[in-house]
Formats: sequence, structure tokens, C-alpha cells
Amino acid sequence: MGPKEVGQGEREQSRALGNTDPGLHFNLGLCHELGHGVAKDYLEARRFYKLASAQGHARATEYLSIIDEKIRTECPLLGKRVVITGTSREDLNGKTGAATSAEGKYGTKK
Repeated sequence: MGPKEVGQGEREQSRALGNTDPGLHFNLGLCHELGHGVAKDYLEARRFYKLASAQGHARATEYLSIIDEKIRTECPLLGKRVVITGTSREDLNGKTGAATSAEGKYGTKK
């Protein structure tokens, strides 16, 4: 089963969290890293790679290192506390939280 089939929605993800199949967790990591069937999300990809790695999936351990490097180099503020300033959108100025996106749809989680 490839990434496109596995990542068809949130229902699959919720079922996967209770699953102990490292291959399924690895494939969901791929889906989130590449944006296949779900929104592209490096933090979710990291979470699934970490689950698969903890269950002994060797490629997941390798991909965990790769995604950590991507986060560090491509979006260093991802998951870190930020304050939005200087935007023309008044509703965003002064908003604080954790950076949730580096794909042009910047958001924050409190």
C-alpha cells in the first residue's frame, strides 16, 4: 500500500494511532511529508516517523533524521513560539503561539 492510498484522510490517521504496524506509521509519515492525501505537515510527518522508528522500522529512523534536517533548514521556526508583527492583516498583528506552517499559510497554535 503506497502513501496515496494510506493518507486518504483523518479517519485513517486516527485508526493508525492505535495501530502498532510500523509500516503504516512510516507511510503516514511519507504522506504528511509530501502532502499526499493530507495537508503537508512536517511535524505530523516527524510524529509518524518517530512512532515507526520506535517500533523498529529502519527506514523510518533514516527519514526521521531527514525530516529533522528539513525542519531545521527549511522552516526553523516551526513548532517554536512566535509573535506576528508588521503584517497588513490587523487581525494577525500581535498574535502569539507556535508556528504551524512554512508553506505560505502561516498560522499559530496557542
